[in-house]
Amino acid sequence: MGRLNLPAYGSYVYLDACILIYTLDRVPPYADLLAPFWSQVTLGRLTCFTSELSLLETLVKPLQLADRELQRYYLDFLTNNDSLQVCPITKEILIEAAQLRANTGLKTPDAIHMATAMGYAADLILSNDTGWQRVAGAPLLLLDQALATP
Repeated sequence: MGRLNLPAYGSYVYLDACILIYTLDRVPPYADLLAPFWSQVTLGRLTCFTSELSLLETLVKPLQLADRELQRYYLDFLTNNDSLQVCPITKEILIEAAQLRANTGLKTPDAIHMATAMGYAADLILSNDTGWQRVAGAPLLLLDQALATP
């Protein structure tokens, strides 16, 4: 299994919704790969944030399953968590997302995530969406690439 190279102390790390799902659902092998990252976040060495859009994306499965306990678990993690900032989708983010979508062909949700990450000046963006590689200069780290690294 590969290894996730953790960013420098004090880094501001953007999390795609899939990172939250992998973590909360303990999806192998990603949950194990992310465990050292979450340890650093818990210790206050890293700050992580996501878009409000992650609320929508992470709640779909618990709602489909009509699993109220899982819904509460996700909501609590996303809304009552001092280790995770949930950033609003502002007019400026939507304008930047439109520009990203026009320039790269990203789907609207992906463009909103990327615009949020860039708008709030992420030092690192964690995702597993290969389409995000179309954004030149984005400080992107894909989990599958980390897993493939010896």
